[in-house]
Amino acid sequence: MLIQHITWALLWFFGLVYSQESQTFTVKGSVTSNGILPDVSVLSTEARISLNGGESSGYLHPNGQFFVPNVELGQHLLEIESNEYVFPKMLLRIERIGEKATLSAWYFQPGYEVNTLETSLPFPLNISPIEKRQFITRSGYSVFQIFKSPYMILVGFSLIFMFIMPQLKGLMSEEDLQMRNQILSKPQPRGPDFSATLAQMTSSKKISRYSGSWGNMKGPKERGFVSYRLSPFQLKAMKGYFSKGPSNVIRRSAAQVAYILPGIFLLWGVTTYGNTRYEYLHSKAGHHEAH
Repeated sequence: MLIQHITWALLWFFGLVYSQESQTFTVKGSVTSNGILPDVSVLSTEARISLNGGESSGYLHPNGQFFVPNVELGQHLLEIESNEYVFPKMLLRIERIGEKATLSAWYFQPGYEVNTLETSLPFPLNISPIEKRQFITRSGYSVFQIFKSPYMILVGFSLIFMFIMPQLKGLMSEEDLQMRNQILSKPQPRGPDFSATLAQMTSSKKISRYSGSWGNMKGPKERGFVSYRLSPFQLKAMKGYFSKGPSNVIRRSAAQVAYILPGIFLLWGVTTYGNTRYEYLHSKAGHHEAH
């Protein structure tokens, strides 16, 4: 009686193993040469075939053929991991039709849906590389690279202005110095008084009236047939800006260059640093992906 139970147990065990083996499939294929890979034998021996991120794997033979045994039914993602070349990914579907297991394959691109209604790729699979990996050797530390930094360039320009401008001032003639001192001795225009402007706008007092021609802007005037309604703050600002004609406009505009140039240099430095940082991180990410 005991022997009969043992016999039935062994038969059940071997039948289970046989049924599990009959539910698996061997994925076969080969790497073919093209313009990017003229000779398959130059592939590194470290290249391997991976299914579902490493659940199953197989290795390439020197002639380019590969086998991945004992692949279960269902859908799988096939990848060729190589440090030298980039290969397309494939979506595999293994299903049983009748007594035989069949394989269907389509190219897979992350972020896009695979249309399984299209014609399947032929079996055994033939895979060719789509591009060669580019690796940039990271250079060592160099003192000169510090001076290539956008921030160091910005600081360098500032130091140049600090040390060269006094030297240029010393080369000025006496007449130029006297003219400069006269310009600096004049009272500088005060900034806008926002509180007074707000009070003027909210008050019930009538706004001054002024015509389109320039003159002594001290009160309401009418000249010609065109008239404007201006506040005292606007009259004062226009008088200080246009009182000396176009030369005063050009002089005031040129005085703003000292404030505009640092902003331009700062914007250029930040943009250059961002592009350099992006290229470094992009190359670093590609290096890690290859490994």
